[in-house]
Formats: sequence, structure tokens, C-alpha cells
Amino acid sequence: MEIDLNKLRDRAYSIAKAHGFHEKEVSDETYLMLIITEISEAVNADRKGHHANLKEFEFYEKQNEDKRFSSGFNEKNFREFYEFFIKDSVEDELADVAIRLFDFAGATNTDLGTVKYTPNSDIYRGNKLLPESCFILVERVVCICRNLFPSSINISLRDIIRTVFGLAESYGINLDRFIDLKMRYNESRPYKNGKEY
Repeated sequence: MEIDLNKLRDRAYSIAKAHGFHEKEVSDETYLMLIITEISEAVNADRKGHHANLKEFEFYEKQNEDKRFSSGFNEKNFREFYEFFIKDSVEDELADVAIRLFDFAGATNTDLGTVKYTPNSDIYRGNKLLPESCFILVERVVCICRNLFPSSINISLRDIIRTVFGLAESYGINLDRFIDLKMRYNESRPYKNGKEY
């Protein structure tokens, strides 16, 4: 699958900016720590066995889009169904990891280009549990901050983003779809989502 990462970067960054997250500069370490917290939240969702029910979400979405049965699938319907069927699941948190990476790329004006991802490293499922794969992912995020990657930051970010997509795919998760849904959800959230940063 080929994905235009710059398009996702621009959308994530513009949503974050519109919600007040770029009013003051923060350090790279802050951005990267927020990415790590999202990785941790994916592990916690996995520990609880909390997975999205996309099939039910899409069933209700389709029912509510049919004008014969309702006034349409408005933002209130979307938010309610999203919070019930998807929010705080493994899929939702992996989407947040990618969105945080895209936002960081936007804040640092990093060109991500277009990438084709294929599972090809030690991070993917095989015999690994999600926490083990996520630990490897955290190590790669930390390497950006410590300048341990021999390549430039855009190649490093692109590699980590490709890794997140590959990890999701190895668990049968259509991350592209969950990123789109989460960005739509984020567009309707309050200023700074009620947080300090």
C-alpha cells in the first residue's frame, strides 16, 4: 500500500494547530514523549483486551446515513458511535501514535514523502506480543532524540511511521482507516482537548 505521508502530516498538524497545540514552541523531547505515551496507551488497551468494533461502528454509520431512517449521520452521532465502538482501543491508540508522529513532522517541517510499507523487520508480530513490539518502537523514537539514527530526521520519522503501519497490519488493523476516523474525531474536540499541552 502506498501512502502520501505529507498529506497526513499536513492534516494532523492543521488540526492540532486549530486546537491550540502550537501556540507556543515545545521541545523535540516533549513531542517524542507524547508519542511514547500513545504507544503506552496502546499497550494498556491491549492489556484490557479493548479492541475497536469497526464493523458495528460502520453498521450504525451506514444506518444513520440513510435519510429514510434518520436525519443523517451528523457530528453528534459520529462522536457518540466513535466513543462507544472505537475510542481508547488498541486501534485508536495506534492511530494516535501515527497522528502524533505526523504532527511532530509538521511542527519540524519534515518532508515525509510517499512511502510504501511492508512488514520487514524484527518489530512485527511473529511470536512477539504487542508490548514487545511496542518496546522496540519506543527505542526507535528515543533514538531520534538522541540523534542515534545515522540518517536525517525525515528518513528516521518515515521509518518509524512505516513501522507503525507495518505493526498495525501485522495485527490485522487497517491503520489508514483508524487514522482518518481519529482525525475526524479530533476535529470536533475542544481547545487543546481540555489539556495543558
